[in-house]
Amino acid sequence: MKTLLILVVTGSAFLTGCASVSEPEAQRAVQVAQSEKIEVPLEQVNCLAMPVSGDKQDFSVNLPFNNQYLALPSGETPFVAYQLPQGNVTVTIDSLVQPASGKQSAQVLAPAAALLNSDNQIIKTLDTQNVEYVKPGFLTSESLSLKVNTANSDASCLLVYTTDQQRSSRTKLMNEAKEYARVHGVVAPPVADTFARHGDIGELKISVKQQAVAQAPIRVNTSTNTVPVTDSFRRPMTRHYVDGVQGALKNKQLDKAIELRTELKQVIKATDQYFSSQYGKAASKIIMPTKPMEQEGFAGKAMYHYQTEVGRYLKLGQASSALKQMDNLKGFQESVDQLFNH
Repeated sequence: MKTLLILVVTGSAFLTGCASVSEPEAQRAVQVAQSEKIEVPLEQVNCLAMPVSGDKQDFSVNLPFNNQYLALPSGETPFVAYQLPQGNVTVTIDSLVQPASGKQSAQVLAPAAALLNSDNQIIKTLDTQNVEYVKPGFLTSESLSLKVNTANSDASCLLVYTTDQQRSSRTKLMNEAKEYARVHGVVAPPVADTFARHGDIGELKISVKQQAVAQAPIRVNTSTNTVPVTDSFRRPMTRHYVDGVQGALKNKQLDKAIELRTELKQVIKATDQYFSSQYGKAASKIIMPTKPMEQEGFAGKAMYHYQTEVGRYLKLGQASSALKQMDNLKGFQESVDQLFNH
């Protein structure tokens, strides 16, 4: 197997922002079988079609992706690569901070990116100096963000990865309760700052914005007749999360409000992971979610409902409808974040 040598100029960064909170114990993540690492030479990197469609121009993906790695001079790195549309396009890569859970500290994958031409040759790289910290808020998740613009280039593929130098750093976080106290002018709790370590495991949210009239990103494969998208679980979700957070904030129960918001984020994260793991499979190969156990509570029911809906649409070849159902789910996060901002 050939060894890949990529010269990447990196810098160190010490980023600050708001803290994440511990994940709730009642969490059901998608289980993915672990296998041996697969080292892929640069010339054999497969640039995938972006799973976007029409009004849906963002998607999520987890690293490591299919256990594939590139060999860098400083070590191995997980990666994922996507085809780019022609013209002036800006791609935003948001690597979400994974909150602390139990003895596990918070972690995040610090993203790096490279633009490849049609021969899979690197024509541009972006390093740590281009990465910005994004604190949680209305319509945003706590993340490390990297923007890539394709203007004045012959790029046909976007390569996303990380580096050893990035892995040796960490991101300083601020406690959400302290930030809430600062905004509202009350006494902050005596909680120490926390840090997110940088590693190989991450959840990326990738969005595409066309800056000029050009070929749109490659669309997901859908059938001619679109299946109507409805959300029969809207009322229970509104009562549990939106009304629950609103009531907790009104009664000054900040811990309860943060716990509900974190639980909702995990429901969205697990459903995003499910979509990523099943997208692109033949209908007969799509694995439908299993019914939740009683101890998983409302979060388990919500995950099961939305993952079942996503799986059903994918089996019908309606990836765009599955993405719209994801939009319905993420709409609750927007409503909850807006309550915190108020």
